[in-house]
Amino acid sequence: MKMVGLVDSYEEALIYAEKYNVDILEKKPMELILAINEYLTLEAITLPQPAGISGEELKEKLELEDILILQDEDGNQNPYRLRDRFQVEENSYVSLVRTDQEKNSEYDVYFYRWVPGDLQLFALKEDEWIKVEKSYQLQREQHKESELENGIDTESGE
Repeated sequence: MKMVGLVDSYEEALIYAEKYNVDILEKKPMELILAINEYLTLEAITLPQPAGISGEELKEKLELEDILILQDEDGNQNPYRLRDRFQVEENSYVSLVRTDQEKNSEYDVYFYRWVPGDLQLFALKEDEWIKVEKSYQLQREQHKESELENGIDTESGE
């Protein structure tokens, strides 16, 4: 069983709000505490954690096409390939694909907020996920259009 530390004061919630880039405008103290606790709980339940690598090694690992071994909520370790690093507004994100799915015609893409040079990947709440997914798709479409304009075959890279 995983223990989750929750906040119980407004001051503590402000510290976490800054760490996780949670919008505090127009939030009453209790609303902010609840929002931070929801985020902490969601992160503890759903976030695969890097297994057995140090912060220095992770900096080196976060190169495109590298494989990260992440641990899911059941304790299973699964390999994910880093597909993209990208920015949305002020935040950095990564997209990951499970290596056992990447050869399929369709596969799931997992998005995480990432602080360059930090060991942690942060789970996204639903509203942030929607924004990141739309931005990611738009950036991919623009990249494909750019390659077509330059005469590069997006499938083969030629």
